[in-house]
Amino acid sequence: MLWLYGKWNNLSIPGWNGYIERLSNNSTEFSISRILFIPFIPQPASDYDTIYTTLLCALENAKRYGHDVCIVTFDQPLYTKARDIVAAAPEGSDLSKIVIRLGGSHLLSLFFGAIGYVIQGSGIKEVLSLIYAPNSLYKMVTGHAYARAVIAHTLLHLTLATIISKELVIDDDMDANL
Repeated sequence: MLWLYGKWNNLSIPGWNGYIERLSNNSTEFSISRILFIPFIPQPASDYDTIYTTLLCALENAKRYGHDVCIVTFDQPLYTKARDIVAAAPEGSDLSKIVIRLGGSHLLSLFFGAIGYVIQGSGIKEVLSLIYAPNSLYKMVTGHAYARAVIAHTLLHLTLATIISKELVIDDDMDANL
């Protein structure tokens, strides 16, 4: 909120990434992790055996680098099957130490679909209908046209932030943190 206020008030502050970097420059030491792709498995991706093999391969790589927990990202159709496999693993087994993540684009699509469900009847859909065609709007609020939805939600965010910023009272202590 402070960053939005600073931008709205035309203060000389960096963009969001620079602002966060400036705020966190005194953070603790960390090591750099790596994102690796595992070898190609020439089998249908949706088979449980293929997903199981993928999980074992990822777990083997995690152990090789000294990790106790392994995080594996899947797209939505494979995510559910991978969760089933990990959930069926005995508690305390190596397989139970795998964290299954939903891929970013599917997560974003589901997130926008959830927001579309929550904002029903709020009037936001009517406001967006001034900018977008009805079919596009329907796809955006159901989470299918997420590229357009990102732009629409950014516009909504900026508009609401402007309205809120006009009402904010920032004292000297808060102003120093900008």
